[in-house]
Amino acid sequence: QFVWVDPEFLLEHEVGEWMELPMWLHSEDEGIHQTDVSRAVAEGLSFRPLEETVRGTLDQANTTDAAGLKPEREAALLEAWRVRA
Repeated sequence: QFVWVDPEFLLEHEVGEWMELPMWLHSEDEGIHQTDVSRAVAEGLSFRPLEETVRGTLDQANTTDAAGLKPEREAALLEAWRVRA
């Protein structure tokens, strides 16, 4: 189940950008998600279905050296978010 939290909450709890939460940046590098890929698409770039992307991300998260929140840290953060909300 996905839970959306405020970026300020993540910053307050010192969640590491990109490594603890892959694809999340709250710094000057956040423009990386606004890159124009139209030329690449015109040359044949295709995107895999979202379901496949999510499944692959979850599979990778189950490896021992994967980026992402450790289960204990995720549980503590979610509890802190629930208490705050």
